Amino acid sequence: MSLFNTAHAATTTTAGTSAHAPSMAPMLVILAVIILFYFWMWRQQSRKSKTHRDLLGNLSKGDEVVTNGGIAGKVSQVDDQFITLRVAKETDIMVQKPAIATVLPKGSIKHLG
Repeated sequence: MSLFNTAHAATTTTAGTSAHAPSMAPMLVILAVIILFYFWMWRQQSRKSKTHRDLLGNLSKGDEVVTNGGIAGKVSQVDDQFITLRVAKETDIMVQKPAIATVLPKGSIKHLG
């Protein structure tokens, strides 16, 4: 008997036996992990967004902030869409509210007095 006949005989099925259908369990486990990972990432982003929104809502005159561009300054005026920052003596700039990255502790920017 040759190798081909043996391999062919091993792959053929008899008429009395049925072929085993593949299980869906591994696919469902992978799908469940993907769904859990998505919701975990969504929750983290939602929490970060809420924290930033609260930070922007609580800004007031005198707060020391850093923008996304790295500019540090003291808030001198707060409007609905814009914030005026004092970055040096007699130098004010206007930035959009969403550009504020973080609020610094009081006294962090010493040169503005």
